[in-house]
Amino acid sequence: MVEYKQADLLQQALSLHRAGHIDQAKAIYLRIAQAEPRNPDLLRLIGTAAYQLGDVEECVLYLSRSVEIFPEHPETRFNLAIALSRLNRHEESLFQYHATLMLRPNHAEAYFNRGNLLKEMDRLEEAISSYDNALTIRPNYAKAAFNHGGAMAKLGRLEHALVSYEQAIASQYNYTSAHYCKAEILTLLKRFSEAIASLDRAIEIQPEFVDAYHLKSVLLSNLMQSQEALKCIDQAIEIQPNFAKGYHFKGAALTYLGRVEEGLACFEMAFSLSPRSDYLLGDIIHGKAHIGCWEHFRTQVDLLTKELSAQRKIVVPFIALSLVDDPQLHKAAAELYMTDKHPGRQLLPPLAKKSKSQRLKIGYFSSDFSDHPVSHLLAGMFERHDRKKFEIHCFSFGPKCRDAWRDRIAGSVEHFIDVHSRSDREITSLARTLDIDIAVDLNGLSGDARPDIFAERAAPIQLSYLGYLGTLGTRHVDYLVADPMIVPPSARENYSEKILYLSCYQCNDDKQKISNKPFYRTEFGLPEDKFVYCSFNNNYKITPENFDLWASILKAAPRSVLWLYASNKAAVKNLRLEAEKRAVDPDRLIFANRTPLEDHLARLKLADLFLDTHPYNAGATASNALRVGLPVLTRAGKSFASRIGASLLTATRLPELIANSDEEYTALAVRLACEPSLLTTIKSKLAQNLATCPLFDTERFTQNMEAAYEAAYTRYHNGLVPDHIDLSAVV
Repeated sequence: MVEYKQADLLQQALSLHRAGHIDQAKAIYLRIAQAEPRNPDLLRLIGTAAYQLGDVEECVLYLSRSVEIFPEHPETRFNLAIALSRLNRHEESLFQYHATLMLRPNHAEAYFNRGNLLKEMDRLEEAISSYDNALTIRPNYAKAAFNHGGAMAKLGRLEHALVSYEQAIASQYNYTSAHYCKAEILTLLKRFSEAIASLDRAIEIQPEFVDAYHLKSVLLSNLMQSQEALKCIDQAIEIQPNFAKGYHFKGAALTYLGRVEEGLACFEMAFSLSPRSDYLLGDIIHGKAHIGCWEHFRTQVDLLTKELSAQRKIVVPFIALSLVDDPQLHKAAAELYMTDKHPGRQLLPPLAKKSKSQRLKIGYFSSDFSDHPVSHLLAGMFERHDRKKFEIHCFSFGPKCRDAWRDRIAGSVEHFIDVHSRSDREITSLARTLDIDIAVDLNGLSGDARPDIFAERAAPIQLSYLGYLGTLGTRHVDYLVADPMIVPPSARENYSEKILYLSCYQCNDDKQKISNKPFYRTEFGLPEDKFVYCSFNNNYKITPENFDLWASILKAAPRSVLWLYASNKAAVKNLRLEAEKRAVDPDRLIFANRTPLEDHLARLKLADLFLDTHPYNAGATASNALRVGLPVLTRAGKSFASRIGASLLTATRLPELIANSDEEYTALAVRLACEPSLLTTIKSKLAQNLATCPLFDTERFTQNMEAAYEAAYTRYHNGLVPDHIDLSAVV
C-alpha cells in the first residue's frame, strides 16, 4: 500500500514537472526521497529541478549523489558536467564529460558541450577535436560546426574557420550568426565583396540585424563607397535608435570625409548612449581638436589620462600622442590597443635561421607609397640603396592609385608589390617566401596600419620607422629607429622595442623640387610690413595650451601675424573666436589652404618663423620649413612625438631654437620678432648649414640606415638577442 502511494506521488510530481510547476514537483520529490534516500533516479530528478530553479549548487549535490549510487548512467553524468561548468569547476566538469562519453561514445551533445567548455578554457586544439567528434557522429550538427569555426578563428586559422561556417550554413541555411561570422572571416581575408554578400543574406533572414548593417558599413567604407556606407549605418540606427556603436562608426566615417563637425556630433550622441564605449572619449577629444572646439577640452583630457592610467581602453595610440606628453601613457595606450585589437596567435611556424644572403633583403611595408609625407621623405633613400649589398622590396597595402610619387618609388626599387587586397597572413607568408631578412614597418599604429603582418614574423628582424612616433607596445617589433635627442638613454624603459640609434632620425629627399613660381605675401593675405609667424601643422595638433602661448606671443609682438593651415572651415571660425577670447584681433590669424608640395615649399619662404606645436611636433612639415631656410622654434618635451622638432634642429645644427619650457618658447618667439638682427643671424646660419648638415644629406642617411640594417642582422646571425644598437656617432 505504501509503495502504491509513493508511485502515485512520483507520477503526480512528474506531471507537475512536465507542466512547468517545478517547485511543486521538487517538493514532492524531496518528500519521496525521505523514504528512498538512495534512489538514483529520484536524486537525478531533484538535481534537475534544482538546476531549473537556478540553484546550481544544490543540483550538483544531488546529481553527485546519484552518480555515486549509479555511476553507469550517462545522462546523469552529462547533466552533472553541465552544472559543474556553470560553477566554473572546469576540471571536474571535463571528467564527467569524459565519463559520459566512455559510457555512450556516440553522445554528440556531450562532445559539443565539452568542446564549448574547452573553448572557454582557451584549450582550443582540444575544443576543435571535440567538435570534430560531434560532427562525425552528427554531420549536420549546425551549432557544432559554428562553434568549430569560432575556435578556428580564435586560433587565427581563417580559411578553416570559413569552411566551418559554410558547413553550419549548409546544415541550417537560416543560421544568421553563421552568415555574420562568415562575413567577419571574409573581412579579415580582405574579401570584402564576398563578405558583403554574406551580410546581405544575414539581413535577408533577419532584417533588423543591426550588427550586420554595421559591419557592412565598415566594408563599404573600406571599398571607398563612403556614401553607401553612411546610408547603411543610418539603416542600422533607424532600426535601433540607441545603437551607440553605429553612431561611433558614423562619426569616424564623417570625420574621414572631412565632415568633422557632423562626425563630432555623432561621437557625442554615441557618448550619451554609452559613455564607457571603448576608445570613444579619445575620438571625441580628437574631433574637437580638429575643429578647434575646446569646450571642456582640458577636463576631458584629464579624464582620459586618468582612465588610461587605470588601464582602460579610452583612446587609440595615435590620438594619445597629440593629447599628452607622457611616454609611459603612450606605451600604456599602445599595449592596451594591441592586446585588444591585435592579440596575434602565431600560426605560422617560427622562422628557421638561414645562412647569410649575399645581399640583405629589406622589405618596406606601407600604406603610403603615394603623395604622402612618408613617400616625400623616403623617395631619395629608395633610389640610393646600395644594390650590391641590398635587395629592396616595397609591399604596398594602401589603396590602389597612380601618382608621380608612387611611380617614382616603384621605379627605384627592384620589387614593388601591391598587396592591398591580400590578408595579413598572406602578406606575411609572401614575405617569408621571398626570404625577407629585415621588415621595416612604415605605418606603426597610424593610418591604415596592418600590425598583424608582423605579429607572425614577416622577417627574422623587424623595425618600426617614421610612420608612427612612439612605441608599438608589442614584442613583435625588435627595433624602433630613433636618435639620442628623440629617445634619451634614460627614457628607453618607455619603449617596448630596443632602440636603434642613428645620428639623425629623419630621412629627407635632397631631390625635392621647390617651385620657382614667384610668390608674394599679398597673394596669401599676408601683410608686407609685419612679422609673419606660421604653423602649417594639421589643426588637431593645436591644443588650447599651444594657442595660449601663441596669443601671448602675438600680444607681446604687436606688429606680427600668425599664418596657419586651414584644415577645415570650422577650425578657421573657431580659432578666430579663440583669438578674440584671448584679446587678440582675429584678423591677425591668416589661413592658408592646401597646395601642391612644390608650391607649398616656395610659399613657406614668405614667413619669418615657424612655431612648432606641442606635444605633437611637426615632422615633415618642420623639415619642409628648414629646407627653404625658414627657422623653426620648437618646444621639446618628454615623449618621442614631442622631441622630433629638437631632433630636426639638432640635425641642422640650430640647438638655440630648442626651447625646454613654455616660458623659454614664448620669450624666444617674441625676441626673434622684435630683434631683426637676431633672426637674420639665425637665418644666415641655417642657410650656411643646409649644404652640409645631416638632415638633408640623403646619401649619408642611406648609408647610416644600411649600416644599422647590417648591425641588426649581424647580431641576429650571431645568435644574439636584439639589444640597443647605437650608431649615433656615425656621421
